[in-house]
Amino acid sequence: MAKDKIVKYPRGTHLNLGVIIFILILVYVTYHLITYFTATHIAVYEVEYGTIAESNTYQGLILRDEDVFPANYTGDINYYLKDASKAGVQTMIYSVDESGSISGLIEQNAQNIGELDEESRNEISDTVQDFSNTYEDDLFFRVYDFRDSLESQIMESLNRTALETVQSSASYAAGVGTFHIVTAQEPGVIVYYTDGYEDVTPDTFIPEQFNEMNYQRNNLKANPTVSIGAPAYKVLTNEDWNIVVPVDETTFQGLQGSSNLKIRFLSDSETSNASYTFRDINGAHYLILSLNNSMIRYANDRFEEIELITPEQTGLKIPNSAITQKSFFVVPKHYFSQGGDSSSYGVLLLHETEEGGTELTFQPTELFFETEDAYYISEEGLQEGSMIQDPVNGMQFPLENTAELSGVYNVNKGYAVFKQIDVLFQNAEYAIVRTGTKYGISLYDHIALNGSDVTEGQLVN
Repeated sequence: MAKDKIVKYPRGTHLNLGVIIFILILVYVTYHLITYFTATHIAVYEVEYGTIAESNTYQGLILRDEDVFPANYTGDINYYLKDASKAGVQTMIYSVDESGSISGLIEQNAQNIGELDEESRNEISDTVQDFSNTYEDDLFFRVYDFRDSLESQIMESLNRTALETVQSSASYAAGVGTFHIVTAQEPGVIVYYTDGYEDVTPDTFIPEQFNEMNYQRNNLKANPTVSIGAPAYKVLTNEDWNIVVPVDETTFQGLQGSSNLKIRFLSDSETSNASYTFRDINGAHYLILSLNNSMIRYANDRFEEIELITPEQTGLKIPNSAITQKSFFVVPKHYFSQGGDSSSYGVLLLHETEEGGTELTFQPTELFFETEDAYYISEEGLQEGSMIQDPVNGMQFPLENTAELSGVYNVNKGYAVFKQIDVLFQNAEYAIVRTGTKYGISLYDHIALNGSDVTEGQLVN
């Protein structure tokens, strides 16, 4: 029996469809992973309708009509009128004792007085209540000013009462010319300090006067004696007064177009209406607020922290990071026409032929902004210095005039398109943009979050 022969059957190459599909999918996924991690990604922001209420807090310099009255005598001085009080002509302000005898009696009797009269007690109670109502922990330093003011108020009340008890002695000393009662020479608000700012006006202030580190205040009541010619008291003669505030460019621009403003005094949270003007010094803006009430409330203040209460700004709210600038050719409107294969606006572009001649071709352009007599068109696809021709009279115009527009990149269609914006108001993070502009953005549009990282026509990943 012959041995069976085993013959190997040749195997053909069989393609496995599943393997092919797997390889294709792997290549596809790998490609997109590579492109994803190597491409520039555009973060997108959806335009929303919003409001910005800006809080502008500034340190202001108070300027008033102030008259300083010097002493006419030398000796011990005692004050009888409460600081920052209204006084008419002939109101008793202070006394000067040249011998010191009457002053000593007044001091001795003031210490022996058991209690203040009812009017004085009511005045002091009101002072304490006002301070308590406006006290804040972060303004603790004002406690010391309040303490000094309260002590002075009590001493003035005691001095008035003590003077009555030594009236006969005071009259005798006055008769012999050693004791002098001084009354107000003009009506106004009486204060007892000087600081060198008495003659400063909104037309004469200088930037250095806003530096509180250099500010020096002379408390007239701190001295028990006075000399002839030395300041004794000061009268604030006018209810009209000013607060001068250095402001930044944003606030300066935001206050254009109006002349009235509401302000809040941060020391006591009181509000007031003020008219205003501006004065510029070496490029810096100074807001000059004019008020005609509440002057007495801040009679002892030279610097006051205030808040400018500006109206809420409402419109399309976008982040500042989305705002960028782009340069455009500025072309007179009469050089534009509609032509080509569409109704798009464009210009007749003049260029040389291969034969050395010239010919006109219609170049469609996208309009990005317009003024009364010109359109703004993109520089993409056009060369600076190229000539265009008026379709009516044949006049030629070089593409040379350019201007920048502020705007954002709209990415609704999957690629970046520049859109001009009109900013109404801006703070450190957001801007309010006018709605309904012809070449601008609309509610719910998608824009590039970082406008400076995007170029015209860039695809959105």
